[in-house]
Amino acid sequence: DYYDTLRFDPSRAARDLWQQALHHENYREFLQAIDLYRQFIAEFPGNDNLDDAFFHIGECYRQMKILFEDINKAKGPDDLYRLSDSYQIATGARQMIPAADELLAIQDASSAYAVIINDFFGSPLRDDALYQIAIAYTPYENPEAVPPDAAYTFQQLLIHFPGSEHEFEATVK
Repeated sequence: DYYDTLRFDPSRAARDLWQQALHHENYREFLQAIDLYRQFIAEFPGNDNLDDAFFHIGECYRQMKILFEDINKAKGPDDLYRLSDSYQIATGARQMIPAADELLAIQDASSAYAVIINDFFGSPLRDDALYQIAIAYTPYENPEAVPPDAAYTFQQLLIHFPGSEHEFEATVK
């Protein structure tokens, strides 16, 4: 393969990779999107969208968590069959849905969001990332029930990001 440095445009390559990742995320192909966002992070470490890539990784894992909660609440084979296509699209897996204890994504989502909070001090996404961690720990079918991890995270949001757009909701929770 001939590599032509005059025709290689890193900004276009970054934009193309970013668009591919967004495409997979929009089509709920979360593991493929995560792989592409990680590739973006590795290949373009100085890009302005670096914090956004970590945020989207967290979002993909958070959406998978919601799907896994639906699967874990399935009532019988009909429900599982109905959810199997969503599972296969989201994970890229072609086998049947695994046991419930294997369907965890909350730690992966929190880890991706934590990178933004801890490493991107100037990022406008820091308070959003902390908010998303709290939301990830909150059961989506009962958003009024706030477990201790979510309550602590909401408290941290109020302490570290006063005036955030999420301040009201964090206070209510």
